[in-house]
Amino acid sequence: SPAAMLPLYGTSNALRLSYDGSNYNTVSTTSTGDLFISSSNVSEAALVIGTGAAQDTSVQFDGSANDYFSGVDNTTGSYMIGAGFVVQSGNAFLTITSGGLIGINMTPVARFDITHSSTSTTGATEYSERNTFSDTGVVTTGTDTTYGDYVSVTRTGATGGTINSYGQYVTLVTDNAGAGTSTAYGSYIDTGVAGATNADTVYGQYISTESNAGTAYGLYVDAGTGAGTEYAGIFMNGSVGIGIAAPAYRFEVDTNVSASYVAQFFNDGNNADRYGIQIQGGADDGTGTTYYISALDGDG
Repeated sequence: SPAAMLPLYGTSNALRLSYDGSNYNTVSTTSTGDLFISSSNVSEAALVIGTGAAQDTSVQFDGSANDYFSGVDNTTGSYMIGAGFVVQSGNAFLTITSGGLIGINMTPVARFDITHSSTSTTGATEYSERNTFSDTGVVTTGTDTTYGDYVSVTRTGATGGTINSYGQYVTLVTDNAGAGTSTAYGSYIDTGVAGATNADTVYGQYISTESNAGTAYGLYVDAGTGAGTEYAGIFMNGSVGIGIAAPAYRFEVDTNVSASYVAQFFNDGNNADRYGIQIQGGADDGTGTTYYISALDGDG
C-alpha cells in the first residue's frame, strides 16, 4: 500500500512543475534519497522563498540534537544563520546586514565584527579568532610572497579636524587572577623554532614609517605608571642598533650629523639626587684593568 497520497516510484520518478512548455522545474529523488531540483533556465537555477511580504523567510534544519535556520529576519532586514527554527538576532551565529556588514555572534557595526565570550571554569585554550595558513608549494624561480594577515588602511582627503588612522588597534583588559598568575599580552609574536629550515632573515616585527613633513614614529612606547613595575622595553637576547642594521656591540648608535651629539641623558628635577650615568663592570674585587669609557678620534 502507498505510504503517501501520491507516491512516484522508479528511476524516472520526476515531477515537473511547468509555467509553460519552455519554463519548468523538475523535482525528483535520487537513488540515495536526496531531493534533486532541475530548472529549464540554462543561465540560472534559483529557489525563491517568500513573496516579498513582511515576514521572515528561511530554510530550517531539524536535527536530532541541534536545529538550525538560514534566512532573512523581517525586523532587521538582515540575513542570518543561527540555532533553532526562529529567525532572530538573539539566536544568530552569523549576521549579514543590508549594508553588507558581517557579524559573528553579534549585530555588526563594522565591515567584519566578531564577539566571543566564555564562562568556562576549567583551564582551556580559547580563540575569538584564529587564522592558520600553510604554503608548501615548491618555488624555484620568481618571487613568492605569503601573508598570514594583510591590513591596508587609506585615509585621505581631510582638510580639517582631528584625524586618527590606525592600521591595527588592540585593547586588552585583564585582572590579576587573584591567587593565580596572570600574564597579559597586547601582541605576542613567535617566529618559530630556530634551525636550518627557518628563514635566512627573520623579523619578529618590521616597521617602516612613511616620509613625512610632520613627525613620524617608527615605535612609540608608553609603559604607563602604576603601583607595579613598568618597563618600556626589555631585550633579552641579541644586539640593538640605532642607525646601523648590524650592530657589533650590545648597543650601538651610528650617525653622521653635524654640530650635534649622538646621545643625551637628561634626568630633570633640579635636585642633587637626579643622577646621570652609572657604569658597572670589571672584576668584583676591583683587580685588573677595566676600561669604563674609551674615547677615540673619528677613525678609531
